[in-house]
Amino acid sequence: MMKKYISYFFEGLAFLLAFVFASCASVPRVIFPQDGIYSYDFDRYVENVELAVIYKAYGMEAFQIIQKKSVGNAVYMQGGSFIEPETGIMISISALGNVSSPDNPSISGKYKRNGEFFFQGYYEENSQVLKIAIKGILLPTDASSRASSKYNGDFVLVDNGTERKQKVKIENGIYTWEYEDKQADDFTTWPTLVAPDGSIHCGFEMTVHTGVKGASDMVVSSKNESFGKVTPDGTISLKTLTKNSGTGQSGASEEITFNGTRGTENLNQITKDESDDSSVEKYFTKKRKPIQNQVKENPPEWYSDFIDNDEEYIYGSARKTFDDKNSALKIAEITAASQIKMTLSSEVQVHSEAKKSMSQDDSSGTKIESSFFSAVDSFSKINIPYVVKNSFYDEKTKTAYVVTALSRAEAEKLLSKAVSNK
Repeated sequence: MMKKYISYFFEGLAFLLAFVFASCASVPRVIFPQDGIYSYDFDRYVENVELAVIYKAYGMEAFQIIQKKSVGNAVYMQGGSFIEPETGIMISISALGNVSSPDNPSISGKYKRNGEFFFQGYYEENSQVLKIAIKGILLPTDASSRASSKYNGDFVLVDNGTERKQKVKIENGIYTWEYEDKQADDFTTWPTLVAPDGSIHCGFEMTVHTGVKGASDMVVSSKNESFGKVTPDGTISLKTLTKNSGTGQSGASEEITFNGTRGTENLNQITKDESDDSSVEKYFTKKRKPIQNQVKENPPEWYSDFIDNDEEYIYGSARKTFDDKNSALKIAEITAASQIKMTLSSEVQVHSEAKKSMSQDDSSGTKIESSFFSAVDSFSKINIPYVVKNSFYDEKTKTAYVVTALSRAEAEKLLSKAVSNK
């Protein structure tokens, strides 16, 4: 009899486990990150690495740094990937939050579930190596947080200053536009979110700092802010405030107003083929630029465009194709070292918060502010004690490969110093 009860017990247990596993299997797995439209606000830091190396060959210290802060942008996430608006690089986010790029293997970073992200890498523009680091907030939006379909449509806006016409499309709470008469110096337009009440707000601040030590030093800043509203009955009013200041700039503000209506002129009547190609998803993917940093030949076994940091070291890596061996190696080395500096800059906030939580005076209301730009600047002005772990120049492809490393002990000293100076 006891054996019979034991048999019933195990049969029941087996049934229960099967039921539990079946129930768990029926629960849909949450995909991260989810597909859809995301808000994308950021701080961007760009450094012209190659410029510094070229001038150094002539005994001069030169630099060119661009800092940009932007709000109100939108990107479309699909399959864990989106097109970064300014560079046109496809950015991919894994289920673990790791950031990479199928377009550019030097891109690496991290995305947190609260929307915070940081990634960095390097790319070439006008045949020069640029080091880029982007930190910001990337958050999903739902239909209730964007303008509804009653705001959709094709609009024509007229600039009251230049009389240039803008073609505007609003769809799924996204505002996109371009000039009717495109010109070579027009900037690349970005998608902007439209709020549920039809209000629009976006803008950026940018500073370009260029100089040669002992010879020249130029700082130019631009601030651009747009705000306005679209109504369900098909009208748009928009105001843009622009101010340029710094070297050679007057510092005066300029206000431009735009007014327009929905679908009232032939230039905005689009064909079916154009309509199919102007959907939200396809609009974003059209902004994708050609793949960069492709490896023409097999690199050394020890080389990778992204090397995971470990408990002992923070790594940087880079490659540069250049006919002159020494120049190629130097450009790659400085780029790899800059990668370490950017990593340190992104960690300043973490150390600042840790210091704040441990502070005995925290109850006094003292707040430790953290700035990505100031952190980058602080590290850019010091020579970090990195070492070149490996370097190689491939004579066949004229490509230099370099890996640099900074010990964790030295990194902690630098981070502590950076935080204490804030």
